[in-house]
Amino acid sequence: MAMLKRLCFVLILLCSSNVFAQLADAPWPKFHKDEKNTGFSSNFGTQVGKLKWKFATGGPVTSSPVIDNNGTVYFGSADNYFYAVSGETGAIQWNYRTGGAIELCSAAIDEDGVVYIGSNDGYLYAFDTNTIDPKNKATWKEKWKFKTSGAITSSPTIHSSGSIIVGSNDGYVYSISSSGTLQWKQYIGATWCSPSLDPDKNQLYIGVWEPQDSPITTVQYTVDNETITIPAQVNFYALNASSGAFLWDFPGVPIGFCVPGGILASPVVTPDGGILIAYFITWKNPDPCDSDLWQYNIFKLNSSGRELWALNIDSDADIYSTPAVIADNSFFVASKNKLSRIVPDTTNYLFSTSDGQRIESSPAVDGKKNIFVGSNGGRFYCICADCPETPVLWQYPPKDQDPLTTPDGLTIASIISSPAIGDDVRHSVYVGASDGNVYAFYDGPRIAGKIVLESDGSPLQAVKVTLTSTFTDTVQETYTDPNGEYSFVGVENYTYTVTPEKLGYVFTPPQRTAVIKQDKDALNINFTAFDGFKISGKVVQENGSPLEGVLITIEGTTSKVSSSTTTDANGQYEFSGLGYDTYTITPSRDGYGFDPPSQTKIISSQNAGSQRNFTLSNFTAFQGYQISGMVLDLTKLEGQAGIQGVTIQLTG
Repeated sequence: MAMLKRLCFVLILLCSSNVFAQLADAPWPKFHKDEKNTGFSSNFGTQVGKLKWKFATGGPVTSSPVIDNNGTVYFGSADNYFYAVSGETGAIQWNYRTGGAIELCSAAIDEDGVVYIGSNDGYLYAFDTNTIDPKNKATWKEKWKFKTSGAITSSPTIHSSGSIIVGSNDGYVYSISSSGTLQWKQYIGATWCSPSLDPDKNQLYIGVWEPQDSPITTVQYTVDNETITIPAQVNFYALNASSGAFLWDFPGVPIGFCVPGGILASPVVTPDGGILIAYFITWKNPDPCDSDLWQYNIFKLNSSGRELWALNIDSDADIYSTPAVIADNSFFVASKNKLSRIVPDTTNYLFSTSDGQRIESSPAVDGKKNIFVGSNGGRFYCICADCPETPVLWQYPPKDQDPLTTPDGLTIASIISSPAIGDDVRHSVYVGASDGNVYAFYDGPRIAGKIVLESDGSPLQAVKVTLTSTFTDTVQETYTDPNGEYSFVGVENYTYTVTPEKLGYVFTPPQRTAVIKQDKDALNINFTAFDGFKISGKVVQENGSPLEGVLITIEGTTSKVSSSTTTDANGQYEFSGLGYDTYTITPSRDGYGFDPPSQTKIISSQNAGSQRNFTLSNFTAFQGYQISGMVLDLTKLEGQAGIQGVTIQLTG
């Protein structure tokens, strides 16, 4: 029994040791969204582009924001600080001063809430957000930090084992455990780009700034009848993500050839398992280079390193930004001042900056194929991929305003930071700029509520909800979703009337007022619904017995309700499904008169309260009044019997 207990204990330890904190399933947990660097989110970014807030730092922000599951936005600045800011309000949660500027490096968040960021001081920092209290500055400190020998401008990624993998300008790529210890490192050459991971193949891809001698690939050439074997020239590597071992490299050509070099953009793993590589510049060695082998600046490789195709997106184009890829394997890439959508064998130019300024920001794509990207011309754009005639949905600053400038106002600010797309109901998008600010854009204030059934509180779907404003002549319509919820976004600071409508239902209240002030939301504009009011009554004869077959007509004053029914054997009648209105109820039957001849019932939200059924006083029926008289000849005196044969007409 003791042996069995020890065995169970060992098994428990072994099982628990295989539980690792992986990349967080958050709205935007790392640079370019995910471990593959796709830059794609199924969430929707704002198509309105209203400025939600801006947060000022003490230096240019070229680091790209990331977003955790609480909506907190993390980013670094050249002022040496790493910031955590509320995505909703822009209020600072906490910050930490590193020993150097945080430039191109963006954070990565694991599923345990630990955030990793590199700095130009050469350290990779880990912050456990579970132990940081925004109200207690004493807790604003790192969990651990790991020292490299060069600035870290590469953004970290997180392997399925929980290790953090990042490149450094000391020429090494590092794998560091979640506790801050070195697992492996591999020399590849100085790198600025961020590694991508193919979890299915357990392969890591990363490029370097200058061509290097390959550690695994050789080429042969003949000099004076002697065959010489030398390392090939490469600048892109595939490593085993668990061990750091070299698997293959690219392009593998001899020195003296045109070698594509200067990889700044990060590699992207496509949905079909390929790898996209975008080059900053083609190195020419010797110069001039007489080979056209490397006239291309975008390559797609398979997971074994074989070239699938090559593309010259733009003549002499320097590509700084990482492509963004979507589910059909088409991708969006910036070169010079252009943004293009690339489908195999097809290039579609979507957009060019009007001022000719270069695009270095890496595009982010949302679930509607809207593309968010910044330019070096101080503008941020939202571009519709499926709107070739009018691709720009909005830009900030608006085109009729000056671009962003640096704090001294003398230089146009560049937006190199790559945007992050949130998952909130107002479709927030975040980006940094060299003016020292991080900007948050959203749909604007919203009016929102819920409609439920009065009977059981269940949500009522497909209710038409109309928003009107006398100040702006605004009329908007929407419908409740399966949860009974509705919202209007991007509304201005005015007073609005919200009116629900659905056939067969009456709403309490019939209308509500929503006020937007200082860009604050108007929420919980809720309604309850029921299947309408009932008006009923009875018709009796003078002796108190019920009268069947009396036609009862109901007419509404404002709702244009017009309906009729007949009394049953008990003399009773009923109208249901009625809304708020003033109703006139009138009985009629040949040979009968009624007292009263009609009745009026007012049903309003003020007098109805919780009452749903209204019973009127009885109508009393009688068999008509008798009208009689005599027709006399006024020319004759007394004693006449009256005039016979006169037609008498009764009008009523």
